[in-house]
Order: sequence, then C-alpha cells, then structure tokens
Amino acid sequence: MEPLTDNEIDVFAKALLLNKTEPDKKLSSEAIRNWNEIATGRLQFDRRQKEAEALLKVKKEDILSYWDEFILGDPRMLISEVVPKSGSASSKAPLKTFEDTFHFGIDDLDSYRMAQSGS
Repeated sequence: MEPLTDNEIDVFAKALLLNKTEPDKKLSSEAIRNWNEIATGRLQFDRRQKEAEALLKVKKEDILSYWDEFILGDPRMLISEVVPKSGSASSKAPLKTFEDTFHFGIDDLDSYRMAQSGS
C-alpha cells in the first residue's frame, strides 16, 4: 500500500468538508443535532461549521502525529459485551475475564462511575 500524498489528503478533507457543509435534508435531522447539543450541555450549535473550518487546516503531518500519539503510542484495549437479561442469549457471567481492571456486569452505571472516581 502506497503512502497518501498531500494531494490525496486534500481530496479526502474536501470530501469531508462537503459533507459537513451540506444542508440538512430533513427538519428532524437538524432538530436531533441541535437537541444533542442541548442534551450534552455543549451548546455548540455551529459545530459543523467549526469542524469544516478545521478540516481546511488539516495537513499530512497532523494525521501522522495523531496516528503516532494515539494509535501507536497508547496501547489500550476496550472489550465490550452486551448480554440480554433474559432469553436464549442471556448469560450469568462472562466466559473470560482478562485483568482486574476490566469490570463486567455493571448494572448501575452511576455507582460504577462513582467507584471509579473514588467518590
């Protein structure tokens, strides 16, 4: 596989830019996007425009730096298992546990978060 050129990265960035700046085709899409800003408390209703502006500034070095720092530099693993409480696919416990740092079967997310933060 050949490395991406600066031109190819520009093409990808411009395609993403077009996607970000495309008007909503349905009122429900705009409403969902705006309610998401309200629900998360971010209130950045111009997020798509800011993301589009940032795409214009992306360079090959930025992508390579991100890759080196976050993909290659920090080896982490996330394992997620969704098991129904009842039915033929239900299960009492996971088949395997990997380390003490992994927690399975969390029923109360608020209690789990408090325990993790030490509160």
